[in-house]
Amino acid sequence: MTTTTKRVYTDEFKQETVALVTEQDYSIVEAARAVLNGNGLADRLYHSRLAVIDDVNQYMKYYNQARLHSTIDDMPPVQYEKCS
Repeated sequence: MTTTTKRVYTDEFKQETVALVTEQDYSIVEAARAVLNGNGLADRLYHSRLAVIDDVNQYMKYYNQARLHSTIDDMPPVQYEKCS
C-alpha cells in the first residue's frame, strides 16, 4: 500500500508565487500546471524558497523564450511576438 503525503504551503509562499508569476506576465493557470505537473518540480524537495523561485524562473524562461508552441507556428512566444 502506498501512502501519499499532502504538501502544505503557507499563505505567504502562495502569495509570493502568484506575485512572481503575475509580475512577469505569465498566465497563472498555465504556469501552475506546467511547473507542478509537467516538469517534475512537484516531486522535488526544496530546502529554501530561493531554490523554488530559481527553478520556476528557469522553467518560465524556457517556456516563453525557447519552447516551440504549436499554436503559434511552432515558434517560441518571444520570437512570434517579434514577427507579429
